[in-house]
Amino acid sequence: MKHLRCGLVGCGVISGTHFGALEGIECADLVAVSDRQQDRLDRALEKYPEVQGYPSYEEMLTKEVLDVVIICTDHASHADLAIEAMEKGCHVICEKPLTAHREELDRLLTVRQTHPELKAGGIFQNRFNPSFQVLRDMVSGGKVGKVLSMSLLHRCHRGESYYSKDEWRGTLSREGGSAMINQSIHFVDYLLQLGGEVDTCSGFSQNLTKKGLIETEDVFCGGLTFKSGALATINLTNASSESWTYRLTIAGELGTLELVDGEILSSEGLEVEEERAGLQKMLDDSRPDGHGKSYYGGFHQRNLLDFFQSIREGGQPLVSMESQAVTTAVVHELYLSARKNEVRRFISPC
Repeated sequence: MKHLRCGLVGCGVISGTHFGALEGIECADLVAVSDRQQDRLDRALEKYPEVQGYPSYEEMLTKEVLDVVIICTDHASHADLAIEAMEKGCHVICEKPLTAHREELDRLLTVRQTHPELKAGGIFQNRFNPSFQVLRDMVSGGKVGKVLSMSLLHRCHRGESYYSKDEWRGTLSREGGSAMINQSIHFVDYLLQLGGEVDTCSGFSQNLTKKGLIETEDVFCGGLTFKSGALATINLTNASSESWTYRLTIAGELGTLELVDGEILSSEGLEVEEERAGLQKMLDDSRPDGHGKSYYGGFHQRNLLDFFQSIREGGQPLVSMESQAVTTAVVHELYLSARKNEVRRFISPC
């Protein structure tokens, strides 16, 4: 079977992680890259001189015969770029979040439905984290019994140097938010993978340390109700002195499980030694690929490989565009709740 010919659009910070991940995937070849900023395009081509470079995305799609387009641009451009790729007959995989705003999401998914022959996926690389996968299996297998409540705490730091690197960062129109939609969305996704279908969203948002620097939030607190009856709280900030730390707690009628910076903890009396041993074996057998910054989690390669295998072998990728869209839509509704000061009934986009 022929290798998949891949084109990547957006040669900014996250592209380096994708370039490194693609180097270790045998079934796909990076053949073209595109970026409107010439300096970024030049840096990518200097490292990969065999790849064709295009300042125009449209030119790349027209001149290259591509199987897959990988989207690594600012949030607000994702929908238009994905639509153009699908209209050209290309499979698409898009970095998180799928869109900056709900109306873009609905427009993208409408077009997606007209191309059932194509695979469309997203990047939520932390779904491939063995620690989360073991935790998820423990919860779905009834280890804690009926899930009663969940809580997410996430703290990290993003300062002036971070926001000055790209003009779209910290803007409502192009980023759509800040702390939640960019840094913490992976952990919101964890809540949804564990809790199932969301019923309502409520949120509170503040900019306490970055006024004049960004338009968006550096602190967010919120709540979700699930159709199962379970409740979840969200508490996050990117104005912390800590570089990156998180705690995900699942309280059930039989006990409590926590995922704390990748380590699984349990309440007294909850037997989890077998699962911990299985997790250790998974970690020993398959370490993270190491591409990108440490807080990325190291699983972009697995995310991309899973998507490529869905194209070559059939079936759905673990991170389909539809599942990525649900998490993105929950984030959108949490933001709308905060802006409108109202509890929002969640209507799934898919």
